[in-house]
Amino acid sequence: MRVPLTPLPLFAVALLALAGGLLGWNGLAVAQDSASPTGRIVVPRGATLWSILPANGAEQALASGPNTTLILDAALSPDGSRAVFARLNLPSRSDPGGSDLYVVPTSGGDPTLLLAHDAPGATLTTPIWSRDGTSILYTYTPYVLGVPNAETLPRIERIAVSGGAPQVVVREATAAAPSPDGRLIVYLKSTDRGDALWLANADGSDAHEVLPASRFLGLAYPRISPDGSQIAVAATIDLPTPPGPGAPPGPAVPPGPFDWRPAASAHGLPWDIWLMSLDGSNLRRLTYLVEDDPSLAWSPDGQWIAIQGGYGLTLVEPGSSRTNRISRQEAFGAIDWARE
Repeated sequence: MRVPLTPLPLFAVALLALAGGLLGWNGLAVAQDSASPTGRIVVPRGATLWSILPANGAEQALASGPNTTLILDAALSPDGSRAVFARLNLPSRSDPGGSDLYVVPTSGGDPTLLLAHDAPGATLTTPIWSRDGTSILYTYTPYVLGVPNAETLPRIERIAVSGGAPQVVVREATAAAPSPDGRLIVYLKSTDRGDALWLANADGSDAHEVLPASRFLGLAYPRISPDGSQIAVAATIDLPTPPGPGAPPGPAVPPGPFDWRPAASAHGLPWDIWLMSLDGSNLRRLTYLVEDDPSLAWSPDGQWIAIQGGYGLTLVEPGSSRTNRISRQEAFGAIDWARE
């Protein structure tokens, strides 16, 4: 049986017209039809590096390895024409493995080896391009099991894309990322209380702490916004602020077999993305996704942040609460976003 439609009373029509005038009838349409995110995102999944278009979610495999390897982290050159990635050779009974750095064109082609690990078990991870595209920052972590008098702490190094010997930039540090103008780098330092966020000149000089280790149990993948005004970082376990002098220290970070990864000992705990000014002020929580081990990347225009973790790939608009789920496929490791 068809139910007849009841005409709206004139006063209701007037109210709707008034609301439309105040809010703008096209307000919702504008929000929905605002410019779609552009560019390309690279995401490591298992032994394959994927290119994803944030505008429509289209995916393309850029590089794949044998099933005895894992792609750990990836980053795009500033012009988006090349990707660098860290590939881990899984350990075997006779070989502790280790990870190397490769470069692959995003237009298609075979990866080329940029830098191999120099000792069994050593890992090269979290690579990221310099802003001029001439060099790559990465984390070097030595292998210490069964190695007498071995150096135990990771360090940030730099390698020219054209080749040559690596240079140490910052010792006892991980996960560096440059500022848009290339003058600064942000990075992490791990302590027995948690992870601290540091900022330094591009050559490692004038280093100073931005966020103390007493603030969060774990931090990962810090990134400076394209306008150079903010730092976004993944964080887990918001530690209570000590009441004053003499307060007991925060909880210790338990050691784990993958401590060379940023805050890897906190894997499985709830993570979210936080924003702050370059000096650590104006700290605020951006997301309430409660993600599993997320990495992040700013869009080239700074209008979006891509977040990849155990629940998939999500775009978040920092200026609002708008989100866009691009993929529900889990993936772990550093991602990046650049122009096509």
